[in-house]
Amino acid sequence: MAGDSLTAPQQISTLESSDFLADVIAGFSSSPRTLPSKYFYDERGAGLFQKICELPEYYITRTEIDILDRNRTEIASHLGPNIGLIGLGTGAGTKTRILIESLKNPAVYIPVDISEKQLRESTALFQKIFPDMEVLPVCADYLQPVVLPTPNHKAARNIVYFPGSTIGNFEPDEAVEFLRRVANVCRENGGLLIKKGSACAGSGLQRQGRRHCAIQFESAGAREP
Repeated sequence: MAGDSLTAPQQISTLESSDFLADVIAGFSSSPRTLPSKYFYDERGAGLFQKICELPEYYITRTEIDILDRNRTEIASHLGPNIGLIGLGTGAGTKTRILIESLKNPAVYIPVDISEKQLRESTALFQKIFPDMEVLPVCADYLQPVVLPTPNHKAARNIVYFPGSTIGNFEPDEAVEFLRRVANVCRENGGLLIKKGSACAGSGLQRQGRRHCAIQFESAGAREP
C-alpha cells in the first residue's frame, strides 16, 4: 500500500494555515464565490455536525445506518476476508464500526478524516474493540493527492470506503479525477464501497426501500448492486 497517492502520512497532523489562506483567496476570487466545506470540520464544527446527525429531522444518517445494518452480511461477503479498509471522511466511525464488525479478519483500517479530534477518539475506540486489526489514522484532506501509510499487516485486497455524500458536491471533472486516484489505491483486485444519493442514481444502483439513500459496491471489472 506504500506510495499510493490518496491520503496523508501515517501520523495525525493538522492542516497547514497556508492551505486555508490559499483556498480562501482562490474561492473568493471565483464566480460564484466558494469555500471548501472541509473547513467546517474543525473541533467545534465536527461536534456540531454530530449533533445535527442525532436530530429527529435529520433522517439521512439514520437511513444510512439502517441500510448498512440490514445488508452488512452481504456487503462483507463481497468485500472478502483479510482486507485493508481505507475509510474516507468516516468521522466518529459509527457506520464504519458496523461494517468492520461484519468483516472476516480485517488486516488493517486506515481512517482518513479532516477532524483531528474525532480521528483521535475513533482511533482509540477501534484499537480497543478490534485489538487484532492494525489501525493507522490519517488527518488529512482526502481530496488532495498525498501518500498512504505502510501497514505492517499484508491485506488480501484494498477496499476504499466512502460513506459520505461529498462526491455529490463535486464538479464532474473533479469527481472523475478523485475516482481515478481511488482506483489507483484500490488496484486491480481492490474495490470501492460508496454511498450516493438518488440525485446520482444510475445503472448498478439498488435502492434499499429508501428514496434518498443507497449503498453501492464496485470492484475492478465488476459491479454488484
